[in-house]
Amino acid sequence: MTKKVGRDHRQEPDDAGTTGDNFRVDRVFAAPRPVAPPRRVPTGAPATGTPPGPLPNVSAGTAPPAMPRTDTSQLGDGDTELALRRQLSRLQRQLADAQRELANKDDELAASVEKRVEIAEAYEAAVSELRESQHRLEELGDFQARSAGTEQRLAEAVAAADELAHQLERERAERGAMAVQFDELNAAFDRARALWKEESSAIEEQHAAQVARLELQKRAAVDAAEAAMKATLDRQNIAHEAELGELRGAHERSLAAIRGELEPKVAEARNLNAEIERLTSELAATRAEHLRELGERAELHKWETQQASEAHAAELEAKARAHAADVNRLNSELEASTAALDKAERNAAVREQLWEQTTTKLRDSEKRLQQEHAEARERAAQVEAAKWVIEQRLVTALQQGEQLTASNIELQARVEGAEAEARRNHLDRERFAAFLEEGLAMLGAIPPEDEEPEITEIEADEPPPPEREPSVDDLPSAPRAKAPSAPPMIHPNVQPRSQRGSDPPMVRAAPVHDVDEPDALPDPTRPGNKLLT
Repeated sequence: MTKKVGRDHRQEPDDAGTTGDNFRVDRVFAAPRPVAPPRRVPTGAPATGTPPGPLPNVSAGTAPPAMPRTDTSQLGDGDTELALRRQLSRLQRQLADAQRELANKDDELAASVEKRVEIAEAYEAAVSELRESQHRLEELGDFQARSAGTEQRLAEAVAAADELAHQLERERAERGAMAVQFDELNAAFDRARALWKEESSAIEEQHAAQVARLELQKRAAVDAAEAAMKATLDRQNIAHEAELGELRGAHERSLAAIRGELEPKVAEARNLNAEIERLTSELAATRAEHLRELGERAELHKWETQQASEAHAAELEAKARAHAADVNRLNSELEASTAALDKAERNAAVREQLWEQTTTKLRDSEKRLQQEHAEARERAAQVEAAKWVIEQRLVTALQQGEQLTASNIELQARVEGAEAEARRNHLDRERFAAFLEEGLAMLGAIPPEDEEPEITEIEADEPPPPEREPSVDDLPSAPRAKAPSAPPMIHPNVQPRSQRGSDPPMVRAAPVHDVDEPDALPDPTRPGNKLLT
């Protein structure tokens, strides 16, 4: 808290109707005013003044200017009173100036202490900011470690996505190869079907010719059996068509069996070449077996046609039954093979869809990880910039701390110097008070002889405690209307008899008034003021 400039905070409140002269000014010792020429007094007039005592020990640098000695024995009553009042007013002004200078020193000391407190607060703020900067640096290190872990996980995820993409490409290539092989097998099946149709047509033509010859022979031999032969021929044609259907169903069943064998081949993609060779060999074996069966059946048919005259009806019925059984078997096998192939195709489509979904998810996760990685890099860049700013502020704070430390040391030195100056000013004030007391004694403004105060010893080595220093604030202001006489000056270390054993006395001085004002003159008839008559 700063004190009001130009006003001493230790001063006492002024009395009503008076103005205070307690404003602080620089220390000035005014030159003595010219004194009127002394008047001659009869030689026989008694002298009521007190001879001056020895001056106190005052140094040359702090001693006030010497006052002119006035021979009071040669002055009249009016001139003597005027000269004494002028000298007293001058001495009071000098004392007030000294006390004001001491108050200024106190203000300077208080300002230096406040500046020192502000420097200490700034230093503490810089230290707290330094600690906060260190804490933020530690947090930045932790964030950098977390960013490194995130980058590593992102790299692992990208590698896994690449591996899955390569695996998907390989599976697509294998599926394409399997599709090509399936197309080749279908083409081979179509060729075998065309060959079977040609052979079947040839067999039908041959059978028709044989039936025609048999019919001619039977008509020539047995006219009565013509209707039976026609019915037999019709039944044989129907049986032959059924046999052809059975052969067609057998071929389709063999094809379905081949398709059924292709299903495990899809699962066993690595052994696809061996499976293809095995399927090719099985297809060739099936074809050879079919051709062999066709040859056997053709031979059997030839033999049966040759033996038709003996057991044509029984053989036709047996062939019809065998052909129907084969047709049923081949149809069932073909249906099973077709269902297995459809199931394999559906499973392949489901697996492809699953692979596509997995690939899409992996791509989305890769994009998300890339975005997170970019954001992490951006945050890392921001953190690096903030770290650089914090380091710069830290360096600035350290420099300011060093400057504050230097200024703190300087202020300590200044405070010590101010304290020493205050002690010197206190000693100077005591010396000046002693000098003022001597001057008042010389002028005769001293208490009566019957109430002479008891003077205590002055300790010049140790100054009085700074808690209660006499200053200009302790000087009361007398009202102008009453115009009291100037009270006697009391030394700071002099205690009257009425105040012994109580608090230390305070310096009481009369208010400073202009000598031209008649109200400020003391009453010479008042007891206690011994003036020269």
